[in-house]
Amino acid sequence: MDNLIENFSIKSVTDFFKNKISAFSPNSENLDYILKDADFVNFSNLQKTGEVEFNNSDELIVFTCKFQGVLSERSSKKKQFEIAKKVLKEDFKDGAIFIFYDDNDCFRFSFIRKNYGNKDQKFSNWKRYTYFVDPARTNKTFKNRINGCNFSSLEDIQEAFSVEKLNKKFYEEIATAFYGLIGGKVSINKKEVSFDAKLQLPSTPVENRKVYQEFAVRLIGRTIFCWFLKNKKSDSGIPLIPEEWLSSNMVISVNNDQHNYYHSILEKLFFLVLNKKHEDRKPYVLPNNHEFVPFLNGGLFEAQDDDFFPKDSKGIHSQNFALNIPNQWFQDFFETLEQYNFTIDENSINDFEVSIDPEMLGTIFENLLAEIDPDTEKSARKSTGSFYTPREIVDYMVEQSLLQYIKTKTNIEDEEQLEVLLKDDTENPFNEKQTIAILEALSEVKILDPACGSGAFPMGVLHKIIALLKKLDKGAVWWKAKQLEKIDNALVKKTMEAKLDNANSDYIRKLGVIQHSIYGVDIQPIAAEISKLRSFLSLIIDENIDDNHPDGNRGIVPLPNLEFKFVTANTLNGLSAEKQQTTFDFGENEEILVELQKIRNSYLQASPEEKSALKKNFKTVQNKINKTNNTNNLSARESQLYHWEPFSNDSSAWFDPDWMFGVKNFDLVIGNPPYSIIFDKVIKKNYDNNFVVFKRNNDIYTAFYERGVKMLNKSGLISYITPNTFLNGDYYKELRKFLSHSTKIIEIFDFKQSKVFQDPTVYVCIFISQKSAEIKNYDTNLKIINSDINDYQLINLKIERNSDKKFKPSNLIIDKIFNNKNVSLLDNEFYVKDVGFNYWSIGKGKKRDGNSIGDRILYSGEKQFDIDKSYIKGRDIDKYHLSEPSNFLKHNFQDFLVDKVDVFRYSEDFLLKTPKLIYRQTSNRIIATIDYKQNLVDKTIHIIVPKTNKPIFDLICLCGLINSKLYDYLYKYISQETDGRAFAQVKTIYLKQFPVLLIKKDLEDEIVSMINIILDKKNQNGDTSDLEDKIDLMVYKLYELTYDEVLIVEPAFGLSEQVYNTYKI
Repeated sequence: MDNLIENFSIKSVTDFFKNKISAFSPNSENLDYILKDADFVNFSNLQKTGEVEFNNSDELIVFTCKFQGVLSERSSKKKQFEIAKKVLKEDFKDGAIFIFYDDNDCFRFSFIRKNYGNKDQKFSNWKRYTYFVDPARTNKTFKNRINGCNFSSLEDIQEAFSVEKLNKKFYEEIATAFYGLIGGKVSINKKEVSFDAKLQLPSTPVENRKVYQEFAVRLIGRTIFCWFLKNKKSDSGIPLIPEEWLSSNMVISVNNDQHNYYHSILEKLFFLVLNKKHEDRKPYVLPNNHEFVPFLNGGLFEAQDDDFFPKDSKGIHSQNFALNIPNQWFQDFFETLEQYNFTIDENSINDFEVSIDPEMLGTIFENLLAEIDPDTEKSARKSTGSFYTPREIVDYMVEQSLLQYIKTKTNIEDEEQLEVLLKDDTENPFNEKQTIAILEALSEVKILDPACGSGAFPMGVLHKIIALLKKLDKGAVWWKAKQLEKIDNALVKKTMEAKLDNANSDYIRKLGVIQHSIYGVDIQPIAAEISKLRSFLSLIIDENIDDNHPDGNRGIVPLPNLEFKFVTANTLNGLSAEKQQTTFDFGENEEILVELQKIRNSYLQASPEEKSALKKNFKTVQNKINKTNNTNNLSARESQLYHWEPFSNDSSAWFDPDWMFGVKNFDLVIGNPPYSIIFDKVIKKNYDNNFVVFKRNNDIYTAFYERGVKMLNKSGLISYITPNTFLNGDYYKELRKFLSHSTKIIEIFDFKQSKVFQDPTVYVCIFISQKSAEIKNYDTNLKIINSDINDYQLINLKIERNSDKKFKPSNLIIDKIFNNKNVSLLDNEFYVKDVGFNYWSIGKGKKRDGNSIGDRILYSGEKQFDIDKSYIKGRDIDKYHLSEPSNFLKHNFQDFLVDKVDVFRYSEDFLLKTPKLIYRQTSNRIIATIDYKQNLVDKTIHIIVPKTNKPIFDLICLCGLINSKLYDYLYKYISQETDGRAFAQVKTIYLKQFPVLLIKKDLEDEIVSMINIILDKKNQNGDTSDLEDKIDLMVYKLYELTYDEVLIVEPAFGLSEQVYNTYKI
């Protein structure tokens, strides 16, 4: 490994692979003919270096190629990939390693595979995973991962290039730094580790934890942002921030001088360098070489109140040394960061740099945001990566949504051609007229993420639109002219034109998209800050650095201000609708709207001085609402408008896109809204009153669907990833009815039990729908995942307008059974009840001061008193079998309950009935038996008893039906539970829907007799499979299934068609 890095040559490559893989066969073959394309003039000496066949017959080929220039993370990446794909189209086995190198012994070490897609595709896209290696760097990640790989298979090699493993390890170390600063507990390698707090904030008690948490997130975010900047260098090799400023050695040096690193270096970098124009800086208080650091603007490094960097009436800042961050914390933190390679290029879904890229910021901060959110803090500490939407999911949702938007906006109906345009590595397939139409559509699109978190979806939209613009408008000539056309003010237009003249094409594209197309809202202030940070980083990576530029800022265009692009607010609360008896109605005052729009437009590119003036202008306009100068006279609506402060970090209790963004309705609302049950009675009542879809389920994500649809324009699209519970859940009827009434469903992608997020209890779907006023019944696509997002079943789904019918495919067998005129529902004939033990302490749930009610009144083992009552748990029963109970409820349990605090309930009326059918509640299929002994049950058992003395058939007979393979099939269809689902439950609401038939007395008696034999044999551990198979057969015949239908229910059915057809009941 060291020889490969320090003395790079074709021989060292060959030696490396011979050492790693005993079966590696050197095989030199010149491939320079592939480089004859004019695009590849900077490449030479392309050759196959060797190959190997693994034991599983997979083959790996190794290629090398020289780059005539200085190789870096960014240089000629795309052309290298194109060369690799050209080579592999001619000589592709199963995997390949490409090594591109230069005269300085730097090299890019790439592993390329072609992923197999679904059965209708031969291949999906090429995927490349790359390490950039520079002998002047530590290359720790490359050394550790590649040295640790045994190269015994392609899977082992791919694991060594795993970006997910790198991201997870990096996040664990960031989380460790976070809790090492503020104190607390975090899970590291599945072990909980505790930290004492090191951070001290002025006049802020540690009990005010959120201030400490948000300070720590801002500090880590700004620091990592700067870490990326020191990796962006000019052609002369000069970084945007001196490398020595951000290093563990600098911390040690400052510490040796008995100074504090934060106050000596970092605080000044943030607030006195990056946030100040060169002419406004005070050089005598700044670190050396500050003149190389450009002024950035954008507000990211504007000191907030909770940064404890106050300024006086003259605008002069002073340091507050009561803010203390130990040097040792920075030294440890920087030593962690120094172990990783950082790249300013963002990974795509098909091209991964195995290093820390800007996309990783999203993963880090989405999880840190979860750490400081009371609703998710506990679960956040138990996992890593649970809350960030994976890039491939974001990319898929953005791509599908933009396809539908372009199709609607341009009237281009050819979806195949649009799919070609949206894919990587394709050219623009459209003519000039169509191209202009698509460009116009992209220039006008308005897209909102209503719960933006750390900006995964806004960034996904930005990247996809940029990729489209590169194909449609290669020099950004049309796009640049369009951006200038949107500016009314001649002076502002001239200034902007001068800025764009010196900018590269991608910067021009990104600035236009950020300025006019993407918007985000989040209830957490720090979330909006992180979304801005990611937007800034995305812009700055495409800036051209010119060390000698006459602007004195190294040619870096100051970043835009995004206060009117990402806002902190509660998306679900709109403006008060009241309009009567008000002194002012904002919605009807066009003059105010125009003034505010001018302020927003000017603010985006304003300097610090201009921002100050615009803030005053904003307040002046806002004051027009309060005509009487008496806030007591304001209506609720007026008060909301008057008191909103977009320039503070406070979260607004309401959100209105027209007031906050100047956008009435959006073309696309896209995101991953929060999902949790609302228990707070005040909030619940508010949502009950404002959202028809919220009733009965109390899950906040349902309200986001309704709010999202209502914010769309007349043909706008909503694209969410949410729990899939609403597709079939009975408590989500209102949501299904709302969606089928207000929108036309484009696609449902159900992930079933596949894990998209690491939380094992969250199962999700992608839902894409288009607002429409005139909808008739129609068919749409239901995709059900097989292995990944490229591998799925495509099913036709019939949608009825204004219907609460479940979003699941029709089933001919199910339809046949339910359409039988003799069928009744189980709920009509039998009670299906959850009446087992239920207990809690008021205000404290099931735990009370560490002493649970269950520990006090329930016990297992030997029965202590004859009058203690036995009870059954789910684990005590199997199909047709009940173990002898060994669990007991104390006869005097009331003596152990605290009056008016502890509650313990169960229903004797049902539990003491005999016989009763009992079934296991925690399962993905029905496991039932009969209880003859009046046992009680806990919450893991549900019961079924007749509603009358003369039920449709005997309860014992029902036990046979409910344990049959046909009923198992019915349950899985009705419930949509599948094998492998964690915490699957057999729910009463689904069993109540079971179809039951009147059974002839002789057949009923036969089944009852067989079940009694089965029950007896099970008690003696006897084999009852033949009897159970016969009951299955009888049930098939009872419901009149054909032989082919039986094979669908039971593919391994043992009888021939002739025998089945001749069998009579």
